[in-house]
Amino acid sequence: MGNVTTGALLLSGGAFSSDGRAVRRTDRMQNGFARIGGYLIDAGLDRVAGVSDFGVTISRLREDGSFLGSVSPLRTGNANADSGFLRVAGRAALSPKVGVNANSTGARTDVSMNGDAVLGEMSTLASNAMAADVRFQDAVAKTSRLMLGVAQPLRVGGGTASVTPPSQVLTGPGRYSYLFSRQRYSLTPSGRERDMTVDYAQKVSGRLRFNLSAMAVRQPGHDAAAAMGFAGLGGLNFAF
Repeated sequence: MGNVTTGALLLSGGAFSSDGRAVRRTDRMQNGFARIGGYLIDAGLDRVAGVSDFGVTISRLREDGSFLGSVSPLRTGNANADSGFLRVAGRAALSPKVGVNANSTGARTDVSMNGDAVLGEMSTLASNAMAADVRFQDAVAKTSRLMLGVAQPLRVGGGTASVTPPSQVLTGPGRYSYLFSRQRYSLTPSGRERDMTVDYAQKVSGRLRFNLSAMAVRQPGHDAAAAMGFAGLGGLNFAF
């Protein structure tokens, strides 16, 4: 891991790898070991024109014997995966009391399944996530903070895979066997979740602060048929 700072430009990066036992119950696993490795590079521009920050993060993760950190048991196969990630983020001060934050992340994953598997024949998986918010300082009252935000949680934007479950049982003298049927499915969900949030914090005294938060969730779980979801939270912070 290392970093370089040149004026407003900040560069950092590093490489990582591991090689070891992925799970303890190796008696149920086709492969009890998993190897991962990759790198991460982060570049940022700090205080551009005195009001904005920008950042870009690029990373790659290579997995042998696992897929996104998991080792699959029995007939779910032994997977290898190669993932690339790109994240772009920015922050700007529109005024001394108003700021904007935004970020977007995209990823592409190539998966290869070894041997017989219930889940297999995966195409390249594309996924994405985003978030943005506007923050107001002292807009409602002195020493207050108001935040309005919208976000999309991580969502598979494209990809297909085949599923091969058992469909028939064949019996014979002293033995039986299974027949499997293969079907191909799209991994893209039917909807696109949007989380809309409002957060308000107010300093009451030198030691007391309260905050109120509310969230409305459109198509939770990226399910187009799901009803609108709502959540709320309130709290008090007291410093002794």
